[in-house]
Amino acid sequence: MKSIRILVLALASQQLLAPPPAAGQDTLAVAADSLQELPPPPSLAAVETVRSRRCVPLLAELDRLNMELVPLRERAQRLAVLVEMIALEDTTRAAPFNAGDPIEQAVAEWYVADQEVARQLVASGDTTLQTRRTERREAILARVREAGTAATREAEEKIAATGNLIENAATCRGVLLVRPAVVEACAGMVSALCREARGDSASGRFRLVGSAAEIWGVESLRPWSTPSRLGLSVQGLLAGASTNAAVSRGNVALVVGLEPIVQDKNAAAAEDLARLQAALDSLGLTFEHPRFMLVPGLAISLEVGQPLGGESYYFLHFGDLSNPAEDVVWSASTATGTPIAYMASVRKPALDRLAAGEPLSLTAVRFPQAGVMEGEVVYSLELPTFGQAAAVGGLIEYMSSGQMRTDFAVLAPPPPAGAGG
Repeated sequence: MKSIRILVLALASQQLLAPPPAAGQDTLAVAADSLQELPPPPSLAAVETVRSRRCVPLLAELDRLNMELVPLRERAQRLAVLVEMIALEDTTRAAPFNAGDPIEQAVAEWYVADQEVARQLVASGDTTLQTRRTERREAILARVREAGTAATREAEEKIAATGNLIENAATCRGVLLVRPAVVEACAGMVSALCREARGDSASGRFRLVGSAAEIWGVESLRPWSTPSRLGLSVQGLLAGASTNAAVSRGNVALVVGLEPIVQDKNAAAAEDLARLQAALDSLGLTFEHPRFMLVPGLAISLEVGQPLGGESYYFLHFGDLSNPAEDVVWSASTATGTPIAYMASVRKPALDRLAAGEPLSLTAVRFPQAGVMEGEVVYSLELPTFGQAAAVGGLIEYMSSGQMRTDFAVLAPPPPAGAGG
């Protein structure tokens, strides 16, 4: 067996969600002949069968909640359209109005009255008419926004009333489920999942397999995406200057990417700003803006459930873990048994190796004896490298050339000199 020694002190210097299980020892070892050619995790069938049974009532309750939220969601969307219509004074964006809805009727009446006042203003030039128009517009806007807030508040109350449903169902949404286990748990129940599992419907909404053993054979890869310049998404949020890749096997899914961390200097502690500035300096980058800092970040999303073979920690790493002090990028405890999201400024050695096309792997490690740092690899997933060097290299060039700084300044223009930050 190949012995892989991982220095605890070296790991402690990495970006970790949880420290490795030192237990008073200085080293730990992981034995594996190969990180890729491994049998299915030993507890896979049992864990996935339990998950499938547990998800039946959770997804049924989630469907019920979503049905209750549909009218509130539609209400909020309609009110947003009315706000836009009022701001632009363009009824084509909202017509026809629902005469049975007091808010819509009030908006329709406001528009007719406002157009009449506008005609009077043009004819007379009386500036007090414009003041009256502004006051009436603000009043109807306030009424529509208040109704939108009420709809949102009602939706939030309905969600809160379900307790931890959203959190508990997190490991059920979009996952592979074992059909026989689902059918068994569906006894006496009526739900979309139960109908599909029994064959009563074929919506294709749920991912069902014939047996738990089939789950580990379902694999997918998504190559590194092509980064674009910074801009705004359709939701008005910062987008672009990012790239990521994904790999999944069974119900374990990993996404790793590079994306900008935007920090408002006015909302950060001095030590946090110093840490981000040090990260910029280590990468040889500069970003000058009076209010914001922008630092390249490493983003990790790991969709996992309960351990599949007694694993204690996840390690994201280059190579085969034979040189962990240099190769481990990140690690996290498996204790939560829930999806993990993580982001921190990327280190230069990791960025350089990504740009060189070196593959990243996620390895789940089991430590059979407490206090003994002898570990076993349970499973390992390797991210695809297709397009990696070009995507990461292009992103580095975009950041280092100053173009990203220029694009950000267009989106968030610095205040004029002497105007203050």
